Parts: sequence; C-alpha cells; structure tokens
Amino acid sequence: MSVTFTPEEDEILRYQLVIAREKRWEVIGSYLNKPAQACRARWTELLKEERKNKKRGHWTEEEDQLLIDIVSKQPTPINWRYVSSHFKGTYLCTQPCTTV
Repeated sequence: MSVTFTPEEDEILRYQLVIAREKRWEVIGSYLNKPAQACRARWTELLKEERKNKKRGHWTEEEDQLLIDIVSKQPTPINWRYVSSHFKGTYLCTQPCTTV
C-alpha cells in the first residue's frame, strides 16, 4: 500500500526533522497521521529530489555580491539558513570555499 504526501505534509515533515529536530519517526508520523515507515521513506525521497535540484558549478558575480551583502548585515553568529533563503536552489560545493 502506497502512502501519498501533500506539499503541506512535506513541509510538516521537513519542519519536524530540520527545525524541531525530532528524531523519532513514530512521533513525526503522529503529527501527520501516517505510519512512521512511510514518513521515513518520504524523507529519503525528498532528500533525493533535493540533491537532483542542486546547482553545480561557479557562482555568478551577482550571486557573489548578494552573498556579501546579506552576510555583511548578519549578526554573529551568522544565520546561514536565513542567508540561503535568498538564493534560488542550493549549491552543492565540490571545491573548497574561498573568500569572496
């Protein structure tokens, strides 16, 4: 039997794992009224989808400048989740990072 997830349920799943840092699949499943095993399988599927959508390669000059602008306005420690929310997609780093 296949269990389907709505986009809203995907967001609840993501919130419980990433923001609330919940680790128990049974608890996460109770929030969604879905079996724990289905939640774990969906999370694995979401991670695979996100990996496929990551950008690869060099940043553009505009992206470099946007990063500098956003980071320069951040208090210490920098909220990298906030910074990354300003970029379309995410980048997969394949080379060591250098100073912009």
